[in-house]
Amino acid sequence: MTDDLARWTAVLDRLERAVDDMPDAATWAEPPVGALPARLRARALALLERQQRAIDALVAARAGVARDIALIRRVPGARGDVPAYLDIEG
Repeated sequence: MTDDLARWTAVLDRLERAVDDMPDAATWAEPPVGALPARLRARALALLERQQRAIDALVAARAGVARDIALIRRVPGARGDVPAYLDIEG
């Protein structure tokens, strides 16, 4: 197996496991662990902050992808009789 193949296989394995381990929002249920102990409150709040930053980053990335898709859709289709060039520098 080539180095690239081995590295990509490992990356894809890891991503597949991450998706498999992700709870489905429709079936996720709050774990029955009782009330949060006071000594874990700071840790839980820090985790909540990290999760919110991750959500914000995903929302921003999604908006960026939506802008990119909108720009791509504005590019006219290729015509067989005219060379097609895309000016990406303005």
